[in-house]
Amino acid sequence: MRRFLVPLVLTASIATASFAGAEAVAVGVPNAGAGIGTSAALSGPNCDPDTGRVKLPYTGIPECVRELADGQSKGGATAPGVTADAIEVVVLVWNDEQAAAAVGVAPRDQAIGARGTQEDAVLDTARLFEHATYQWGRKVEYTFVTSSGSDEAAQRADAVTVATMKPFLVLNLAGGSTFDSQVASRKIVVLTSGNATKEQTTSLAPYLWAQQPDPDGAATNAAEFIGKSLAGRPAKWAGDEELQQRNRTFGVVYPPTIIDYPGFEAALGKYGADEPAVKIEYTPPNEGTSESNLTANREIAPTIITRLKTEGVNNVILLTQNLMTQALLEAATEQEFQPEWTITGYGVNDFDYFARMFDQEQYAHAFGIGSLPPAVLDSPDYTAVLFQWYWGPSQGTVQAQTTGLLASLYSGIQMAGPKLTATTYQRGLFTSPPVGGAAEDQVTTIQRAYGKSAGLPYDEYHQSGTDFGLIWWDAAAEGPSNIFPVEGTGKLRFLNGARRYTAGNWPKGEPRFFDESSSVLLFDGIPASDQPPAYPCEGCPSTGGG
Repeated sequence: MRRFLVPLVLTASIATASFAGAEAVAVGVPNAGAGIGTSAALSGPNCDPDTGRVKLPYTGIPECVRELADGQSKGGATAPGVTADAIEVVVLVWNDEQAAAAVGVAPRDQAIGARGTQEDAVLDTARLFEHATYQWGRKVEYTFVTSSGSDEAAQRADAVTVATMKPFLVLNLAGGSTFDSQVASRKIVVLTSGNATKEQTTSLAPYLWAQQPDPDGAATNAAEFIGKSLAGRPAKWAGDEELQQRNRTFGVVYPPTIIDYPGFEAALGKYGADEPAVKIEYTPPNEGTSESNLTANREIAPTIITRLKTEGVNNVILLTQNLMTQALLEAATEQEFQPEWTITGYGVNDFDYFARMFDQEQYAHAFGIGSLPPAVLDSPDYTAVLFQWYWGPSQGTVQAQTTGLLASLYSGIQMAGPKLTATTYQRGLFTSPPVGGAAEDQVTTIQRAYGKSAGLPYDEYHQSGTDFGLIWWDAAAEGPSNIFPVEGTGKLRFLNGARRYTAGNWPKGEPRFFDESSSVLLFDGIPASDQPPAYPCEGCPSTGGG
């Protein structure tokens, strides 16, 4: 079945370095020299003229560009780490301890059907994108550095090591926001598999790009949903009959180190909702293991629940990480507090696998919006489809996070045109139209939208977290989780055929939560609307080529 990569344990972000952004980018204006939309671009060998995009069976396909004529300048040395012939990229990979802790996201060597290395996954995936995209006569040269550790001191040391190598771009496959900020503050482009905040990506623009979902994108969309669908109505899905009789009194729990809370309140007001009656900040522990962090959350959760209960809250807005959500639900049961729980698409609370660890009596009253789509039975994930299009099912080493990051890397290079700089890379991604998910009326893919095309009140530098579905928790439903193919009891159900929405486009009115007849649990196969395009892979290992 399909799976999507999400952070297994979300951690608080480290404060960013102060940094002035680069020159302003004109939204919607492609890079000069890329030739997007021209007959030269549309007639290229790897272009589908009907779509104007590269022939790849994948969501997130870049638009076609013109190719250089014989003897035409490649652009030369346009930026540090860029020459006429090469683009220097450093890749930070897991150390042995980090690799051992990676659950469900490790590289897979298809030849032997066992765990592979991140180095092989990068090099094999690069072959795929080099085959299908255009790099303006340059070749990406990879150098690998092994992470020295996850603590702040180790991340800072690794950042110094990598910066002295003077690459154009760094792929951070090991995670770590301190490393990301330290490298990006030195004006080196970073594509990270880890987390980043709006504050980080904005202050470090255009140098920091994140693969994981945007927490502020979740908060902004949740605020619109709450204002249009929940505010001013009785809390009829609370677990306590007395709480059901009153209009919703909201309480919100959030980490100010990660969520732009003033932005959340501003969005609530824009869509007609009063600010929450109770607002509680908490600092997520992020120095220990999942077990120790859960223990730390359990120490503060009872106090939070006492305040919510005492002040008459009957709907709790969960701008919380999954471990805090778990602790809050446990404390609520201990204090016989049974409100509604509003899921916001943040903190992996929309991941079946984690939600099964929550107090099921409480989470049976949980509903809201989620970033993750439903599970699809008997279908590989889209990254595997793309990888096997080039390599076939028995060659190469595949890793979902690597494929996603390299898709952004090679798309940005192609869309930058021959003059590759951090700014042209940014403009290339910013001026690409959104794809997948809500952008293309798909229900099992996640929208990819950068810059203003995400519809958010700020520039988007995250690869996901800009479109969401309406969800509710069915504690009795059985089946595989919506990421890892783990069978179990308890699943999310999706409204409106699992349709996905973006900021500014949420419907008005109270949805039909807790109504199985109007909900989707999972899909037996990939819906017709979501089927990736079928293109032959000429000269690929999958078809007997090199």
